[in-house]
Amino acid sequence: MAQKRISKDIIVHGATEMIEEMGYGNFSLHELAYRLGVKPSSLYNHMKNLEDLKKAISLCAIEQLQNVVHTAGEGKEGKEALVSIAIAIRKFAKTNPELFKTVFILSANEGGMELERLIDKPLAEFTLAPNDAKHFIRAYSAAVFGYIQLENLGYFKNATGTDASFIAMVALLVASLTPAKKVN
Repeated sequence: MAQKRISKDIIVHGATEMIEEMGYGNFSLHELAYRLGVKPSSLYNHMKNLEDLKKAISLCAIEQLQNVVHTAGEGKEGKEALVSIAIAIRKFAKTNPELFKTVFILSANEGGMELERLIDKPLAEFTLAPNDAKHFIRAYSAAVFGYIQLENLGYFKNATGTDASFIAMVALLVASLTPAKKVN
């Protein structure tokens, strides 16, 4: 039988697909190896251990989310971009609920999500002191990711109008911003 060729990218891709299908808590290296058509020990030629693979999965999820955010903000300015980005983050979480759970496995110090970079471009269009920008980023991130977390945990399960509530929350946040004066 010919040896199947695998790489770190193939392993991470297979793992992210498996996580979405089976759930993050049900993920196993043995099942992943079976699906990839290799022996479990072959995975360790590309990954140090399970933690190394979990970090790679988290980085993959972060990259996917950052691409979604970039696309959502493209061609939009200011408040429209901030609302569009929030909607895109929530859609990503709803479309990829198990993968989304991995986004915050790593701290920013470990290469994890850098919240400031998610909205730095649209935020630059507003008049904010450096500390106020930092506070807004924290409030925006806490509101968006907190809402998604509560929603994913089922707190809004029987509630109606969750889409409208989400949009209203983001709109209230961005309404506090003052557009920078444009120089002609």
